[in-house]
Amino acid sequence: MKKNIRNIFYVCVSLLILGTGCTKFRDLSLNPNQPTQSVPSLIFTGVEADAFQFNPILGYETRASQYLVSDNSQQADQSYQWDTTDYWRYYNTLRNIEQMRLEAVRTSAPVYEVLAKFLKAYCFAELTKQVGDIPMSQALQGKSGDYTPAYDPQETVLDSCLMLLDQANTGMRTLIQSGNPPVLSGDIIYGGDLSKWQKLINSYRLRLLIDLSKKAGDNVLNVKAQFATIFDNPDQYPIFTSNSDGAIFQWYDKDGDRYPRFYVPANMDYYRFGSTYTQYMTSFDDPRMMVVGVMTQAAVNAGKQPSDITAYGGLSSGLSISDIYNERDSASALNVARYSTATGEPMIIVGYPELNFNIAEAINRGWISGDANVYYQNGIRASMQFYQETGGQITDAQISAYLAEPQVQYNGDLNNILIQKYLSFFNNSGWESFYNILRTGVPVLAVGPGNGNNNEIPDRWMYPQTEYTYNAQNVRAAIQRQFGGSDDRNGVLWIYQ
Repeated sequence: MKKNIRNIFYVCVSLLILGTGCTKFRDLSLNPNQPTQSVPSLIFTGVEADAFQFNPILGYETRASQYLVSDNSQQADQSYQWDTTDYWRYYNTLRNIEQMRLEAVRTSAPVYEVLAKFLKAYCFAELTKQVGDIPMSQALQGKSGDYTPAYDPQETVLDSCLMLLDQANTGMRTLIQSGNPPVLSGDIIYGGDLSKWQKLINSYRLRLLIDLSKKAGDNVLNVKAQFATIFDNPDQYPIFTSNSDGAIFQWYDKDGDRYPRFYVPANMDYYRFGSTYTQYMTSFDDPRMMVVGVMTQAAVNAGKQPSDITAYGGLSSGLSISDIYNERDSASALNVARYSTATGEPMIIVGYPELNFNIAEAINRGWISGDANVYYQNGIRASMQFYQETGGQITDAQISAYLAEPQVQYNGDLNNILIQKYLSFFNNSGWESFYNILRTGVPVLAVGPGNGNNNEIPDRWMYPQTEYTYNAQNVRAAIQRQFGGSDDRNGVLWIYQ
């Protein structure tokens, strides 16, 4: 899809250039640099694809949260040696978002100005959750010659993101209630539905507030009060009410838009499920296991049936690649029939199951009033219904039986919520599952020689080398302020202190 989006953009730009090739006198009276009404929408389409770009199923995200393990070094291993420049690409996206905003101002297209606020908040929040302090207030000033922006403290960045989200909600609400809402073109997520964008803005804001649970007492952020304001005022701050409201990236059976694993089905065999994930799936007799995975080879050899939960299993992410390879017959592989098709599995960016678990957690923490169990069960049900809606063979009777399992029932323990939230995050929502683990310690991740990093789970990514080359003074000041001068993966971010 991303390839097609860019091709469309380049074709349109070429047509604009060709269209200005005529030098008749009447053409000289026109401003060739004046963008048309379609320009913000063209930028918007590309921005959506870039901002929400994840690597489904076999990306680092699934191994970091220990859903999967690899037995082949060519496909990467379990070590936490992430590419430190990968997330910094958000600054390229942010430059495009700013350009979209400028074009929206010039063409009187306020809906793109509103969405620019949301998208900026999203990208800056994702950046800061990975490294800590980042350039924000002085960022995106390259056109004015400022190539060395100062780093804003993480608290300031997140406070600014929350304010942008509040402004985006207000702006979108105004447009929707205007009686003549604008047309949103180029939207590959919601097809131009402004009401769903407003729900996403507020649901994402609740995610960000939950991410800040360790700072619930911060007088600047006012986390609890902000969460309660949104939850208690659904007319002003609508949130998701079903799976259909979630931000979901769809794949299509046409060249350039197919599910990434459709082209490399053989690579699927280089992965097995991690025991951090399967220990819960098998002990809970979770029907989702039969959708995402297949029986172990050992279970097949023993004559077990696919409906037998003991026919599935995983391996510790702390094991070396050679040990995983030697023991791979005792672990489940991915369900190729689901994940190597042209349309694959729709990719959840921010979903309704997560929202329910976030509300349940807020109730459990005493931030808002309500029945945590209702939202806890809604989150589980919504997760299983997602698999139903996308071809997974899960029945309503299985969902009811699962919710009745003694081990699954909510007993007032926050861990119940966090574990089910972890299970629901499989292959979706990017790095959010890993952020939740860093924040809460649930589930406990396996460590060992396969992880690298001296048997420690890292707490952050390091800053890219380009910052030391082009913005050394500011990046070193940020490192000194946060970590006493040492830029390493084990420095604990302010958000988790």
